[in-house]
Amino acid sequence: MFVAWVPVPFQMILAAAAAILLGVNLPLAVATVWFTNPVTMPFMFYLAYLVGASMLGLEAGHFQFELSWEWLETSLGQIGEPFLLGCLILGICSSLFTYLVINSLWRYSILFSWKKRQKKRNGNGNGNGNGNGNGNGNGNGNGRR
Repeated sequence: MFVAWVPVPFQMILAAAAAILLGVNLPLAVATVWFTNPVTMPFMFYLAYLVGASMLGLEAGHFQFELSWEWLETSLGQIGEPFLLGCLILGICSSLFTYLVINSLWRYSILFSWKKRQKKRNGNGNGNGNGNGNGNGNGNGNGRR
């Protein structure tokens, strides 16, 4: 999720490389950069600028966002410091939040699987120990083989 806040046009490649280097889930890393898409990017990057300006104690001005490399080059001189600081702060915060959510969902998934497996074992427990109910003497205590 951190890479979604990096203001470059090749976020998927950057996310994939970072996922490989850090040993994290590659498909999930690439998918999360799509939070910043042509529809959401202007709002997200304006928010990053506002956060950065606030953290630096600057009065936030208004700027016109364009989805182009040329805009990025020309605008960074005017809004670069607060914009990049805001991207860094929001990238770290959203990464931590996403990690906690995904980790919690993963743990819940594992717990749910364990409980389902345990319920399946206990639900089919008919006294013969193997759960198939064929009465072949596996664990039913009658001593026959």
